[in-house]
Amino acid sequence: MAHKDKASDKQNTNQTPNTKRKPLDFKRLPMVDWYHVTQLISTGFKAMMSAIFGAYADRREVQAAIKATTDETCDYCDKQEVWIDYVSDMGDGFDSTYTVAKLLSQKELVVDGITTKMGNILILGGDQVYPVATREEYENRFHGPYATANPRIKGGRERPHLYALPGNHDWYDGLASYLKLFCQQRTIGNWETQQERSYFAIKLPYGWWIWGIDIQLEADIDKPQLDYFKSIAKGKMEKGDKVILCTAEPSWVYSTNQESRSYRNLKFFEQRYITNFGMDLVVTIAGDLHHYARYTLTEESPNIPNETQSEPEFFNRGINEKPAVPEVPRRHKITAGGGGAFLHPTHNLATKIANLREGTFELASRFPNKKQSRNLTFKNLLFPFIKWRFTVFWGLFYLFFTWFLQSNSYKGSAKGYVEKIAEIEGFTDFWKATLEVILGSPMVAITIGVMMLGFSLFTDTTKHKSKGIRIVGAIHGACYIFAIFTLIWQMAWFNSSFLPDYSQYIPWLPSLLLMAGMLFFGGLTGSFIMGIYLLTTNLILKLHDNEAFSSLEETSYKNFLRIHLRPNELTIYPIGINQVVKWKRPILERYDWREKMAINMDNWIRKAKWEEQAEEVDLVAETQAHLIEKPIVLKGKG
Repeated sequence: MAHKDKASDKQNTNQTPNTKRKPLDFKRLPMVDWYHVTQLISTGFKAMMSAIFGAYADRREVQAAIKATTDETCDYCDKQEVWIDYVSDMGDGFDSTYTVAKLLSQKELVVDGITTKMGNILILGGDQVYPVATREEYENRFHGPYATANPRIKGGRERPHLYALPGNHDWYDGLASYLKLFCQQRTIGNWETQQERSYFAIKLPYGWWIWGIDIQLEADIDKPQLDYFKSIAKGKMEKGDKVILCTAEPSWVYSTNQESRSYRNLKFFEQRYITNFGMDLVVTIAGDLHHYARYTLTEESPNIPNETQSEPEFFNRGINEKPAVPEVPRRHKITAGGGGAFLHPTHNLATKIANLREGTFELASRFPNKKQSRNLTFKNLLFPFIKWRFTVFWGLFYLFFTWFLQSNSYKGSAKGYVEKIAEIEGFTDFWKATLEVILGSPMVAITIGVMMLGFSLFTDTTKHKSKGIRIVGAIHGACYIFAIFTLIWQMAWFNSSFLPDYSQYIPWLPSLLLMAGMLFFGGLTGSFIMGIYLLTTNLILKLHDNEAFSSLEETSYKNFLRIHLRPNELTIYPIGINQVVKWKRPILERYDWREKMAINMDNWIRKAKWEEQAEEVDLVAETQAHLIEKPIVLKGKG
């Protein structure tokens, strides 16, 4: 597929944006609540169905079958310089997604005194929508925010181009919504999509290429995709061409946890279709982990040919002398998943990754830094209040478990479990009575067993090969069992000690207080145990990175990459965003009373604050946008 627009980089002076703004036709949604029970069930079910049927409904092969050629590329070689933006994991809460999109759409963005320009190309690295891919979620969480940040310009002839890779969340509907949005040459705001498949090859000037591969939920890379890149490598590339490879997940990071199938696939692809053809894989970029981290090659593997070396310092050595210390190729693996989704931690990242195809990589930079990341973990102590829906769920669970336990404890006796333990003062006697009730009621025993098994399976085992790590989950489950029986005992003791006189006149008062106590204190206790578990296991055992930070819905520390290609040099600017801003909409110039009523009603329903102002927002100042590290400068071909 040829590059459609061969015009100069200058914007057409006749292009004028549509100044009449209309009420939004999408919902500005908050961050996804991953601990909402219905959300967990829905997402888990759709993920399971996608994993089961994904291989049988692989739309990539269907897309490839209807194409006339297999090696179409997008060619930008006519340009003297190219600006490229990369962002990933953006389709979550409105404020964070919109903030990043607005910064991406600035014609010029000055960070730390360096002027950068809006990308001629925007690459989306995966997971354009959360929690699952549906038409409505894409509209509300991705298309709407991006179109609002960069409205379409009427009559535009030189719109920036957009390419997107599917992440695992995009795959949850088998790519049905993704293909319609990104592979049919549509506009998203003032960006224009170009690709016709879920993978792409972009030819840049000066011997540079960008390849985007689709890994489809860690499955093997499909043959049509392999044939596509093979035909490009053989027919359109030259030996020594430099490749920037974009993939949906940083499998090199996951390879430190356990044997990673996704890294085996990536390693095979790199070797077979890039290095074996004599091309130079300089940078690999991925999202999926919602932070910034850069690993750089420090020790080259002896099993691969010596590729392009970093620039040596010859000092006063003779022209035929070799450097005293062998130079290591400049290779970088970058995780940049800061487009808007909740933050992932960086304090548990491995400082060194060995046994990769190229050799040993070391962690060179991360954002947020280790201290900031660790400090954020302590916010899990506020778990009962941050995740209030989860707290309500635990309160209801404690309430119904107490009801279920009480109804199964009579067994012909006039007193149930609550009445029996109300008369017990000693801790040992209490647990003896409790054990008798559990063993005497198979349904209660089965319920407790299912809870223990569930929490054991909940344990994050991705970083530990030992099966003994499940014991941590069993202890976690035991804490809930201990808490629920202890709370019932204390509530029963309180009722028998302080309400005997009142209960003669109001017989239902003890039961009412017991139910209220289990609902209130049970909810707080259950959520607090979860928060303590996530905090301790993450800081001490380095487990539950995903669970411990998805609970926080942290919108700070976002990032994206801005890449500048010019003769003999490619520069990567890693741009960090300390804080996102609440959306401030420019004042509406013209609207009638019906539009105004619709807007006011929308604000009232969602309790949203639309701050109307006439001037543009200084996003750089409000977001504290800055360079995460010094620009990464890579030498060009030759």
